[in-house]
Amino acid sequence: MTDKKSPEQLLKEWRNICFLEEQLTMSEAADSLIHDKREPLVEARPTPGSNNTNWSLYNTVRNDEAILVHAGIWNSSTPLDTGNFVPEGEKTAASIPRKRVQRTIGFKCDVSYRIDTSLDETIWDNLKTFECHAESLENFNVTKRDRSNYQDGSRREMYIMAYKLFTRTFNSPREPEFEPHEWLSKAVAAQKWQEWAVNPDKPKFYDLVDGVLVDLSKSSPPEYKKGDIVWFAFKVTFYIGKESWSPEIVPMEFVRVVSGKGLYSDSFENDTPDSGTTEAAVVRVPPKRLEVGQSITFISREELAGKQKTEERSDSETIASSSTSGGTKEDTDNSNNGEGKEEGEDQSDPDKTAPSSSSSEGAPKEKMPKDNDVNGTEKLAEESDLDPVASSSASGGTAEETTTSKTTTVKRKAEEYLDATTLSTSAHASEGVASKKGSGAVAGVVNGEGKTQEGPKKKAKKNRS
Repeated sequence: MTDKKSPEQLLKEWRNICFLEEQLTMSEAADSLIHDKREPLVEARPTPGSNNTNWSLYNTVRNDEAILVHAGIWNSSTPLDTGNFVPEGEKTAASIPRKRVQRTIGFKCDVSYRIDTSLDETIWDNLKTFECHAESLENFNVTKRDRSNYQDGSRREMYIMAYKLFTRTFNSPREPEFEPHEWLSKAVAAQKWQEWAVNPDKPKFYDLVDGVLVDLSKSSPPEYKKGDIVWFAFKVTFYIGKESWSPEIVPMEFVRVVSGKGLYSDSFENDTPDSGTTEAAVVRVPPKRLEVGQSITFISREELAGKQKTEERSDSETIASSSTSGGTKEDTDNSNNGEGKEEGEDQSDPDKTAPSSSSSEGAPKEKMPKDNDVNGTEKLAEESDLDPVASSSASGGTAEETTTSKTTTVKRKAEEYLDATTLSTSAHASEGVASKKGSGAVAGVVNGEGKTQEGPKKKAKKNRS
C-alpha cells in the first residue's frame, strides 16, 4: 500500500521539477543568490532601451532571460480570452471585480491568474530574495522610488500574476500566432492612432495526462478547477514607475499536474470557470517550449542541489584540513552598511482561496481556507501606467572585488526580512491560512516549507433555561 501524499508534499515535489534543461526552479535561483560559495544562477539586468526603468532576471550561464518554474494551487482567473476588458454594451463576467473592469484599450487590460499560497509561501520568500538582489545593484532604482505596497509580502494568502492583453506598437510586436477574441480585434482596429496592438506573448495551458502534455481545452475537465495543483513557467521582471517600483511574475505556460478533486477534506462548491483559449504564445527570443503531445521527463532540481551541497562540504573539509596542517586562511568577512528598504503598509485584500472538491489520485484529505470573497478586491494594474522615467545611470564596470560584498548584502537583507516575516506572518496567520490539525505557527523561510495553522474552533452553544 503506497503512502498518500498531502497537498504540501505534492507542492514541494512539483516546485522542484523542471521539464526542460534550460529551466531553473525558482527556489534554486533564489538560493544561489544568498550562498557565498555558490555562483549566482541569475542576475537582474536592465532591459535594453528602457532607460533603466525595466529590469529582468537573466540566466548567468545561458546569458538570456531566465525561465523559472514553480508550483502552486490554482484558485481562479478572469476570462482567458478577454480578461478584464469589456467593451461598452457587453456583459461582464462574474469573476471580474467591478473596480477592475476596463472599457477602453490600454495598459490596465489584462488576464489575471490567482494562485493560492496559503500552504506554501516559498514564492514570497524567493521574490523577496530577488528584490534584495536587485536593490544591491548600483544602477537599480537610481531615482530612489519606494517599493509598491501591492503584493509586498505583508499578506501571503494569494499571489496574482497577469498577462497584458495589449502592448505598445512602438515595441514592434509580432503578429500573434493565435486568433484574438473579436473584442480585442475590434478595439485595435477602432483606434484613431495605432498606439496599441494585441500582445502576442500569451501563456499556454496544458494538462499532464500519463506523462504527456494535452491541450487544456481538449482535456477533461477542459479548464482548471479550484484546488488543482499547477506547475508554471515564467520570467521575473522589475518595473520602476513614476512613484514606486515592484517585481512581477510574467507567466509563459501552465500545466495541471495534480487534480484537486478529493485532495482536501473541506467540500466547496466549484465556481464555473471562465472559458479561454490555449493558442500558442511566442516570446521575443524563443527558448525551448512545451508542446502538445510532448512526453515529459522530470528533472528534479532537489537531487542536483543535494549533490552540490555534498561537494561544498567536501571543499570545506579540504580547506579545514590544510589550515590545521599549517596553511594560512584568508579572512573573507566582508561587510556592507546598506540596510534593506522598509516594508510598506498592508496591501488591499486579495482574494482568499476556496479549493474545489476536485481530486488527486491517492491523496489524503487536507483542509484548505475558504473564500471569504469570491470576486475579491484585487488591485492588479490599478496603478498608473509605468511609463519610462527619464533617468540616467552612471554605471561603473563590475569588478571581482565587489561580488562578495553584493552577495553578502543580499544575504543579510534576506535574513533580516525573514526575521521580520516570522513575526508579521504570525500576526495574520489566521487570515486565509489553511487550517490543519496539530500544525505549528506559520513560517516563511527561503526554500523552506509553508506550514499551516489551526483555525478558530466554534464555541459550543450554551443552553438557556
